[in-house]
Amino acid sequence: TLVDAAAGDQWFPWVDVNPTNGEIGILYNDRGSSNGPLYNASLSEGTPGSLVKTVVSSAPSDPTQSRFFRAGVAGCENCARFHGDYINISYGSDGKAHMAWTDMRDPSDIPGLHSQFIYYAQK
Repeated sequence: TLVDAAAGDQWFPWVDVNPTNGEIGILYNDRGSSNGPLYNASLSEGTPGSLVKTVVSSAPSDPTQSRFFRAGVAGCENCARFHGDYINISYGSDGKAHMAWTDMRDPSDIPGLHSQFIYYAQK
């Protein structure tokens, strides 16, 4: 089941309930309708059947040229598909969403490759 109506892949959903209004928030990895290699962390909030999506990543993740998770096969030495293990959303008593996830948007010390880091956003 898709979180939002976009045609692309959506995975690793994490759900919490906002204590101030009873609505849900779902943080998930999202390729959008392009379904290419890049993806963002997205947040959908509201009630089932009436969710509003917000992209919370400040830049898309590129897991295809990883510094540490490389295939190492002929013709595709740096190819990768690892996208991280961790994603979470938690609402505070003030109703603000606190979100954390890992992605590979940042260039590494090797030109053309990306490193994985943890990111945080609040909404």
